[in-house]
Amino acid sequence: MQVESYTGHGNFNLMSLDEMIKAGKNFLKTRAFQADGLNFIEEVFFANPNRYGFFGKKVSRDITDFIPKKDVAKISNSGHYLLKGESLNLYEPSERCWRPSHTDIRRPW
Repeated sequence: MQVESYTGHGNFNLMSLDEMIKAGKNFLKTRAFQADGLNFIEEVFFANPNRYGFFGKKVSRDITDFIPKKDVAKISNSGHYLLKGESLNLYEPSERCWRPSHTDIRRPW
C-alpha cells in the first residue's frame, strides 16, 4: 500500500482511517481511495476478529477511532506496537522465551 510505504510500517499501524485517507490525498498526491478499497477496509474492520486470529476484546469500536501514541509501547526490532497495560504485560515475559539475547546471535563475519 502506498500510504504504508510513505509513513513507515510502525506509523501506519497507529493511523486512523481518517489519517490514512488524508495522507493518501495530501502527501502522496494519489487519487482518492476508490469505493472498492474503502469497502474492503470496512469489511475487514467489521468482520468477526476471530476470523483473523484475534480472540480478545476489540480495541477500536468505530472505524475512525485511533489509539494515542502515549497509550502504546514500541516493540523493538518488530515495527509494531502494543497497548500499555495488559497486552504489554502479557507480551514481555513471553518475549524472553523466544527472542535470543544479543550474545546468543552467531554472526558469520
